[in-house]
Amino acid sequence: MCIKISMIHNFSNDIIEKISIHLQPNEFYRVILSVSSKINGFIDYKKDYLQYKRGSKMSISDAATMGWNDYIEYSINHHLEQKNYNLINKDVWKALHFSIINNREIIVKNILSANIIPFARANIYQLANIITNLNYTNMVYSFYYIFIDKGYTIEEIFNNRSVINAITNNNMELIEFLYLGNVIEPLSLDYACIYDNIEMVKYFHQRDFQITENTLALSTHSNNLSIIKFINLNGGIDNGDILLNACKSNCSIHILDYLIENFKYSYENAIEIDLLQHLTQIDSIFLFSYLLGKGIPYSLEILNLHCSCGNLHNVRCLIQNRCPLNLDTLPQAIQADNLSLIQYLIELDNPTINSSILYSLYLATSYNNQETMEYIHNYIKNNFSSHKYSIPLQ
Repeated sequence: MCIKISMIHNFSNDIIEKISIHLQPNEFYRVILSVSSKINGFIDYKKDYLQYKRGSKMSISDAATMGWNDYIEYSINHHLEQKNYNLINKDVWKALHFSIINNREIIVKNILSANIIPFARANIYQLANIITNLNYTNMVYSFYYIFIDKGYTIEEIFNNRSVINAITNNNMELIEFLYLGNVIEPLSLDYACIYDNIEMVKYFHQRDFQITENTLALSTHSNNLSIIKFINLNGGIDNGDILLNACKSNCSIHILDYLIENFKYSYENAIEIDLLQHLTQIDSIFLFSYLLGKGIPYSLEILNLHCSCGNLHNVRCLIQNRCPLNLDTLPQAIQADNLSLIQYLIELDNPTINSSILYSLYLATSYNNQETMEYIHNYIKNNFSSHKYSIPLQ
């Protein structure tokens, strides 16, 4: 049966009832009732019809999906009258979560205000953390006032996770609201450094939040020189990891200049720990060129490590700075299956690399790297004699 939704408002209740005979309860709900809230005088009928005539107990979570607040309010009240608490709890929780995530504040307020489900403190914290994580400030206030009216304190509604969420979202209004309510995260200043908000950093510092031994190193994650300088000038401690963290965060050159100039311990530690071997997640010829220019040491082991990670730009930079190669260099690149890196190494026409080509072809075959196999095979065929390498070339 095909029903044109725009025609429904012209149907009488009798006609709608006849149509519904051919529909399953959920079909009736979705086809007829999804638009029925716009039909004057039909709301009471639809409730009675659903609950009694059809016997179709539409779930509150299904109604929440449709944004059908009238039905939710009616159904909750009906269950309260019937004292069907156990029958509805799971469905209400599902509806509540859906409505919070989709920012349906009115539905959330109706469900929370109904006193139909019990709230342990852990449940309240969980819901509060979802709302603050989604950065729904208006819903935060609604949530707060509902539970204040129920006799809870702000510290029983929000916890330190809500503060971290507010910092993550750069929501200064929410941070001030929670702070004034004495909802505290002791490491708030550290989090503010990580999430790059200088005003937030100053806010927490003015309220005597502690600058820890890790704050300065964490501030490099922001890639914000103003934050780094502020922490340094206000008691930041060089824990030896500042330059390492900055490089892992791929900080700009002017920040690295400032760090090397001002934090001797971190610079010396970077040399001690072979800094370049800790940067396998970054492939930047600019960063590596800069660090090599500042005297950060390199080695064959570091070169092969970056080959195994497929870091073409880092490998190119190291080789351009006369880093030695060995018979394991090309096989490491084969393992990473980075054809561009493999091509770069082979086309160096380096005697050491050439000596490992056959073994590399064997590895590519064992790894079933088709493009690499074809490239190496063709390179050998076009550049070397089969007699020299003792392999049959067709």
